[in-house]
Amino acid sequence: MRRKVTNILLEVWIGVMVLLVGLFPGIASCVGEPHPLSWGDVETRKVEGRGFSKIVSSGVWEIRVVKGDEWSVEVEAPERLFEYLEVKERGDILSLGWRGRVTMWGNVPTPVARITVPSLRSVELSGACELTFRGLVEDRFSLEVSGAADVVGKEAAFGELELEVSGAGRVDLYEVEVEEAEVEISGAAHVTLWVTERLLGSVSGVGSLRYRGNPSEVDVDVSGAGSVAPF
Repeated sequence: MRRKVTNILLEVWIGVMVLLVGLFPGIASCVGEPHPLSWGDVETRKVEGRGFSKIVSSGVWEIRVVKGDEWSVEVEAPERLFEYLEVKERGDILSLGWRGRVTMWGNVPTPVARITVPSLRSVELSGACELTFRGLVEDRFSLEVSGAADVVGKEAAFGELELEVSGAGRVDLYEVEVEEAEVEISGAAHVTLWVTERLLGSVSGVGSLRYRGNPSEVDVDVSGAGSVAPF
């Protein structure tokens, strides 16, 4: 009798597990991934940088860019997380990404990329990236942001800025002096700029654009519930 009851309970348990896997396929995909306690100690590894002028990032990253005499790239992350990270230089592009799909069990630290560049002309971010840059001085600079990225600029200056923001990101360039800016903002993004001469572009969706600097020309089309206003 006991054996019969045990067999019935076992069959019920197997049936429940099969049902759960069918309803939630992510459960099966988690098998074999490290538990948070086994991600290992946080390490810093250097990546060769030979002369890139553009950064492209996807996924979850914290990126810190500063101006310096030479190119250098350091990545800080838990030891076992490195096997899921992809950091490559292809021509003049430094690419930061992830390999495959990772389920973040528990509180896993976000990988940090510390980047030094003599010059940088373009950055493209997608996903949940956090970018901070400091000290950049460029005649032209392009910034493209999608997803939920957060961008902050400090002690920088651009002659011309091309800015495209979509999604729910936040771009704070209050401390970046820009002579001429052309912006395209859509979704629920929030952008802050310092512009001294010309501010052109468009805002759609429910996003907002605030600016300082008293530019002599401001021509920004607004559609939807978006807004454009000086400080």
